[in-house]
Amino acid sequence: MGDVILIGHNDCETGIAEKLYTHKKCILHRAVYVYIYNSNGELFLQKKALGKYYSLVLWSNISCTHPFPGESNLSAANRRLREEMGIECPLSKLLKIYYNVYVGGDLTEHEIAHIFYGVSDDEPVLNSLEAMSYKYVSLTELSSEIKFNNDAFSRWFIYCFPYIKNAFLNESNYTNLSI
Repeated sequence: MGDVILIGHNDCETGIAEKLYTHKKCILHRAVYVYIYNSNGELFLQKKALGKYYSLVLWSNISCTHPFPGESNLSAANRRLREEMGIECPLSKLLKIYYNVYVGGDLTEHEIAHIFYGVSDDEPVLNSLEAMSYKYVSLTELSSEIKFNNDAFSRWFIYCFPYIKNAFLNESNYTNLSI
């Protein structure tokens, strides 16, 4: 399944460990998330594939990953966006979030997530091992969906959404967002 970068609360590397093991043992590690908007200011969401080992058939951000040992966060974000959705676009760092969220089964996401964003109107080419569908939604619609159908979304997405929404609304490049 691959190794992840273990970190301390200061985001400094402390070692590496197998990915599934870190999720079972709630070990702090580094993650990368990508959020994409289209030119209408709508957020791209994917529905996780049935074959995922957790959070399957739940809506989430366009892509998530863990950087490989020696790989930069930005390189990991670009790599995973291509792998999951077949999309390439310029990405910028938005923020960094620490969280510790139980995601079901015996798994916990205990991560410092480096959040990247971009704008693209490209039609995705879904990797069927990763995603089963996608949609674009305004922040207003998404806020309502989360409020009334919280169980349809990945736990990390629910946790991160208020921070992401606030960051996007404060981001000068996104003055045309549908809110």
